[in-house]
Amino acid sequence: MLEIAKMLNIEPKLIRHSNKIILKKIAYIEENKCIGCNKCVKTCPAGAIVGAVRNIHTVISNYCTCCNLCIDYCPVNCIKLISVNITINHIEWDVDHIPIKLDLICNCNF
Repeated sequence: MLEIAKMLNIEPKLIRHSNKIILKKIAYIEENKCIGCNKCVKTCPAGAIVGAVRNIHTVISNYCTCCNLCIDYCPVNCIKLISVNITINHIEWDVDHIPIKLDLICNCNF
């Protein structure tokens, strides 16, 4: 992902702590324990948890901010935090200002 940012001549915004890249943590719902009470869905300020009442819920990992609120409100303790590897999806790209290098797309001389 750093190579892509270099090719596009942009600075990626990575999740950092003391200049070291760290793992991102997200909420994870153990589906076999979930009772579908919907308390986590109502509590999540990021809208990262989806599911209907009396159905299994799941977390949209790109939206989870790891605020822990869902963990505190779950009556059956089926939500835990897990670490995920940082991928290209975790970079905040400023797509409106990414320069396009045409010489990378075709061998054209402009």
